[in-house]
Amino acid sequence: MEDVEEVDNKELINKVEKFVEVNNEEHIQLSNELSEEMYEEYNLSALEDHFEELNYGVDSELIAIDKNLNVIELGSQPTLYANDYISSTTHWWGRSTIYNNSQANAAAQQFRNYALGYSTIGGLGVLVPGIGPAVAGAGGLSATYSNLVANRIDNNNNGNGVVLNMTWVAAFTVEPR
Repeated sequence: MEDVEEVDNKELINKVEKFVEVNNEEHIQLSNELSEEMYEEYNLSALEDHFEELNYGVDSELIAIDKNLNVIELGSQPTLYANDYISSTTHWWGRSTIYNNSQANAAAQQFRNYALGYSTIGGLGVLVPGIGPAVAGAGGLSATYSNLVANRIDNNNNGNGVVLNMTWVAAFTVEPR
C-alpha cells in the first residue's frame, strides 16, 4: 500500500477556524483577512463548497448557524441511509458520524468495496452524509485512502462502534466510542 499523508484534524480546524465567520444574513463564510497562500495550502475552495451547502440549508430553513459557528439542525434531516449510523452531525468543518459495532463493520467493508474500484465522489455520501462537496474538493477517494479509512475503523472499533470525523479536505479521524 502506498503511503497516505495523514492530517491532524484538530490542528487543521484550529488554524482555519480563525478565518471563518457568520455574516449578517447568517451565512457562513471565510474572512477577507485570509491570505491567498493559506487558502491554497488548506484547499479552502473545498471548504467554500461545503459552506455553499450549509448556506443553502440556512436559506431553506433546515439549519441555522450561530456566531460561535455551531450548526443547529431545525427539525429532522431526511436521508436515504438513516439506518447506517447512530447519528451524523454537521459542523462548519465537515461531518461527525457515530456508528455502533455492526454499522462500523459495515462502513469499513463499504470503504474496502470502494477501494476495489467502486469509489466515487458521491459514494462517500453513503458513509458520511452531507460530505460530498467537501470530498469533491479533495479529488475523490483513492483505493489507498479508502483502505486507510477502513483500517482505522477496524482498529478503533472495540465492539462499541466508532466516531468518524471528516473535514472538507477528507482529512479524517476515527475514535472508539
